[in-house]
Amino acid sequence: MSRKPIKLVALALLISCSLAGCNNENNSSSTGSASSSSSKVTEQTSSSKITSTSVIKAVVANETTVEVSQGSSVLLTKYYTVEGYEQLKPSQKTCTYESSDETVATIDGRSVVGVAPGEATITVTSKEDPSKSCTIDVVVKGVFLDHELTMNE
Repeated sequence: MSRKPIKLVALALLISCSLAGCNNENNSSSTGSASSSSSKVTEQTSSSKITSTSVIKAVVANETTVEVSQGSSVLLTKYYTVEGYEQLKPSQKTCTYESSDETVATIDGRSVVGVAPGEATITVTSKEDPSKSCTIDVVVKGVFLDHELTMNE
C-alpha cells in the first residue's frame, strides 16, 4: 500500500491550516493593530478595513545630535539606520531629508550643510514607508579665526 496519498493529504491540510491562521482576526475593540513579528498592518475605520504591507520596521537615529561647522557638510546616512522586518534592498533604505530651519542648515543630496551658527532639526523619512521617520538635531558652529592679520608694506 502506498503512503503518497496520505502524505499529500497531510501536506494539503498543513497548508490549509497555515493559510487559515494567516487570516485569523480577533474581535478586539481597538481601531488598529500591528504585530511586532509581522509587517502586516491593519487599520479598521467605521466604514471600511484598510490593509497595507510595509517592510520597514523603523528609521532609528544612531546619534541624536550632530555638529557641523559653518560652510561644511556632513553625510547624514552615518547617523541613522533603516530597520526592516526582513533583509532590505538598498532602494528600500532610501530616505528623504527636511530641515526645520534652512537659514541654519540645508540639505544637499544626502548631506546636511551648515549655513549659519544655530540649531536645526533634520527629519529623516523613509521613501518606502513615509510613516517611518526619525529626527536628528544639528548644531552649526561658527568659524572663528584666531590669527592676527598683518599687512606688508
